[in-house]
Amino acid sequence: MSLAGRDRHHNVHRLRRLALGEERVSLPRTAFAMIRTADIVVVGPRFRIVGLRHLDVVSGRLWLGTSFFGFVDARQAGLLRIRGRMVSTGEVYIGRGANWDIGLNAQVTIGDGSRISPRTTLVASESIQIGRDCAISWDVQFLDSDWHVVSLSRDDATEPTLPIIVGDHVLIGSRATLLKGARIADGTVVASGSIVRSDFSSTPHVLLAGNPAKIVDHNVSWS
Repeated sequence: MSLAGRDRHHNVHRLRRLALGEERVSLPRTAFAMIRTADIVVVGPRFRIVGLRHLDVVSGRLWLGTSFFGFVDARQAGLLRIRGRMVSTGEVYIGRGANWDIGLNAQVTIGDGSRISPRTTLVASESIQIGRDCAISWDVQFLDSDWHVVSLSRDDATEPTLPIIVGDHVLIGSRATLLKGARIADGTVVASGSIVRSDFSSTPHVLLAGNPAKIVDHNVSWS
């Protein structure tokens, strides 16, 4: 088969998956999203978006609830509620079953090439930034607030809300949680189940693990 023939075959196969397969999109939801935002937003079945006017897709496409994972049923619902602002740059994928709430005056930004697996939870009260080329596994949580002022015996009352910043090319394992004030440098790997609540922005290419997460290895790489 010629190169052109292989390209045609690949494109037909891709369109078939998007129309009928496990990666299928919802044409009515996609059309509505693209009309309301004037951006390219591809929406899977049972993925609901509230607050489309607060969504900005820059130079690419935002895919919502379309990526195939064998352990996730296509009927699993997802919700993206935007009351503040969300900016997606380049090609960004958010998996099925996501439950995201971007609060009033809060902002979420996601960089080109980042892929977010199913069943993530993101609740933004101030700011959550995810860099380029990140891979975020299933059941990961992003929570930039405790929604309460907590006074501890050993120090002063804590700030209830602090930004979360994730650098470029970061891998976050399943069921990890990023709490307020978490800052992760480029090239970091976060082990599954870790609870990240500190500033690691000055130490790139490390492995974070534990509760609370600590640096357990240096000069880490992943692909």
